[in-house]
Parts: sequence; structure tokens; C-alpha cells
Amino acid sequence: MARPHSPGVSGGGIERLRLVADSLPVMIRHSTPDRLATYFNKPWLDFTGRTLEQESGSGWSENVHPEDLERCLTTAERAFDTQERFEMQYRLRRSDGQYRWVVDRGAPLHAQDGTFLGFVGGCIDVTDAKQAAADLDDRAEQTFFAIGLVARAALMEVPLERSTEPLAGALARVVDLASAGARHVRQRSIVPAVVAEGPAQTIVALRLLARTFQRRTGIDTALIVSGLPRQLPAEVVETLELVSEAVLSSVERRTLPGAVLFGLRFGTRTVTLNIQHDARIQMGGVAEDIGLAGVSQRVHQLGGSMMLRSSRDGGGLVRVRLHVRRARYRPVDVQAAPVAVGRGPGR
Repeated sequence: MARPHSPGVSGGGIERLRLVADSLPVMIRHSTPDRLATYFNKPWLDFTGRTLEQESGSGWSENVHPEDLERCLTTAERAFDTQERFEMQYRLRRSDGQYRWVVDRGAPLHAQDGTFLGFVGGCIDVTDAKQAAADLDDRAEQTFFAIGLVARAALMEVPLERSTEPLAGALARVVDLASAGARHVRQRSIVPAVVAEGPAQTIVALRLLARTFQRRTGIDTALIVSGLPRQLPAEVVETLELVSEAVLSSVERRTLPGAVLFGLRFGTRTVTLNIQHDARIQMGGVAEDIGLAGVSQRVHQLGGSMMLRSSRDGGGLVRVRLHVRRARYRPVDVQAAPVAVGRGPGR
């Protein structure tokens, strides 16, 4: 295959090429054989919000997410060493401070006599496509989770003396298939876009927590989001994570594998987190029984409320509601931090 080369171009031709490059919906850069970038087209500079001088040399790498930087630079160095095409994905900081996933493809340039002239590369923002694929996987995972939850509940209603009948076997098989389906979706799922700040921050944090828990324990876990996602104060996001970690820790310690369902609802002035589980945990009417004493204090310091409810046949619900608009700490009596505890006939 013939190598890409740089034909002789007049001064006017170079200017026309720059106009073409600036009109393309692709972020383009050029690096010389000394591995330093010397040219970025207008879409690139508009995306990063930086000047050509700031991006030149190795300045462009300042926009790469710290977690992706080493891998990104290693790929670029290897491409220069071998003078071969490359492709990589990484997160690049946009002018508004948000990190966006990009696909970066590069090709070596050679003169007609074979002299190496450097690399030209093009980047495309693929964040929305990644997020759409992740959302589709989430819906599929939630569907498998719901099927398994219903089958598991039906299986629990089968009397012990009938547990060997075909119906019980079929329900057990449905539970196994639903778990396998959800596991398959998670294993092939695309990593969701990660942003520095924004409405997706809370969802990404809880989703990662739930998936990590399921991979470690084998307990089916899912997150369902409702309402219009909005950016939450850092202390609110941290509190929701702490509550989730406390409940999951208790479920893991005190029960056989079952299911945990997270429900995150964004309201106009509040955010509500419901964590429903079928763990055989006897809450006994005190927060300490499921390790929520410390986080209940934090919830009330933020002006929020917490409710615990258990059902007679096992399992329960933890509900936390926080007022987003006034999410500030206020002093509370540690001993008096209220946690509503109830017991109902079922879930």
C-alpha cells in the first residue's frame, strides 16, 4: 500500500487547504518528526477554548484526562517509533471544563522520496454515542433484573412440599437466566461518559457502586432513574454514596444472595434515593442494626430525612430525601438525629 505523502503545494494552495481543514467537522492536528504538534484546525481550538500557542508542542496533552494521559502518550510514542497508523480513545477537556470522549486516529506523512514528515491526526467527539449505548445497556439490564425479581418472588411463594414440581423448577430457571442475561450485558457494556461536573455525576457514581457490588458478591443489583437529572452539590452526592455503601455492606454481611434495587428520583427541589432489598435482615427498629447511624447524622446535617422500613417476610426499604436547594450543614444533636423506622406487611 502506498504511503500517504505531501505533494508540492503553492502558497495559495496551502491557504485553501487550511480553509478546508477549518470547515471539516473533525478536530485536526499535525505533528512534526520531532514529535511536537505545530498545527491545530479551528474546530480543535474551538473545542478546547485554547490558542494555537497554548496547544502547540505538547501543550495539547494538558487537556487529556489524567487517567488517560499515560496511555494516550504511550500510543502516540509507539506510532512515531513504528511510523504506523494508530487509533485510540481518551477523554479530552472541552472549553466548558467537561471531559468528552474522543476517538483519535492518526496516519504518518511521507514525502514522495519517502522522507518521514510527521503525523496528521483527526479527533471526533463520541460521548453522546457512548452514552446512548450505555443507556441502552442499562435498560436491558433493568429488564433482566425485573424479570428475575418477579420470578424470585414467585419462587418464594411455592410451598416447600411442592419445591420439586416443574413450576418451581421453571421459576428457578427463569431466575438463573435473568441473572445470566444481566451479567452478559454488564460484561459487554460500554463505559459511560465521565464528566467533571454535571447532571450525570450522581448517576455514574451510584451505577459504578452498584455494578462493583454485584461483580463482587453475585447479588443482583440495578439502578432506575426518574425525573430530570440535575447537578447536585458535592456533599449531596457524597451523602447518597455513603448511604448506599452502608446498605450494601449490611446486605452483603447478613444475607444470602438476593436482589437490591436502587431508585433515584430527581425532583424540583429534592432528590430521593430508595434502596429496596430482599435481604433477611431484622432491622429491629434501630439504625445501628444496618450500619446507618453515622450516615443518618450526615443526612440530617444536610436538612434531609431518612426512613427505614422492613417487611414481615424479610427485606426492606431505605429512603433518603435531601433538599438540594438548601444542602448546607447545620448542627444537629448526634444522639437525637431522627431515623424513621417502620415495619409493614410487605413491600
